Amino acid sequence: MKKLLAFDLSKTCTGWAYFEDGVLKEYDTIKIKYVSSDPHHMGEFLFELFRITGKLMNRLQADFICAEESVGGQNSVTIHNLGQIFGILHMNAYFFGKRKLPVIMERPNVMRKVYDLNRSKKAFMESKEYHPDKHKKKSQLDKAAGNFQKQAIIDYINPLYNKDFELKDNDIVDAIFVGHYFMYADWKKIKAEQAAAKKKKKKKKK
Repeated sequence: MKKLLAFDLSKTCTGWAYFEDGVLKEYDTIKIKYVSSDPHHMGEFLFELFRITGKLMNRLQADFICAEESVGGQNSVTIHNLGQIFGILHMNAYFFGKRKLPVIMERPNVMRKVYDLNRSKKAFMESKEYHPDKHKKKSQLDKAAGNFQKQAIIDYINPLYNKDFELKDNDIVDAIFVGHYFMYADWKKIKAEQAAAKKKKKKKKK
């Protein structure tokens, strides 16, 4: 693929990365600034996201658009919001993308597995980063374990693309990682294996 546009979607901050012939050309974040009196108005957020991502797709005219898929374990509000956000991305890919492209998505744990980058909470607690006194509460432990996982991706991406990203740049790094996965992993084979496993599971239920 010649031109690839990757997204790490979120209501707070969306990261994106653009590649040409395997070379990372551009990357940035999208942070929506509310102008209405209600700072949580989803309609305004979605309209702004539609406008900004549409302009981006129209300018770059990528051959391939990809994104990190939402995963389980999130609360119902987050899942609902992400569903609407993904809808906006699909609409823009259809209207502004090259040849009405679909958005190809994959779960983060599947992408990380290819590069041996999945980091569990247990792995964090067994690392030197874990301090029982600092991580007593579940919220403290969950946040630290999440950052431990994010840092693993950052440490993988930085030498590959000659960057010095930090934890605060994780939205951009995640987008770059998504793009990297769809450029270099055998994702079509992985998708086929997933479909076969799903079909096999359905047959067992019958």
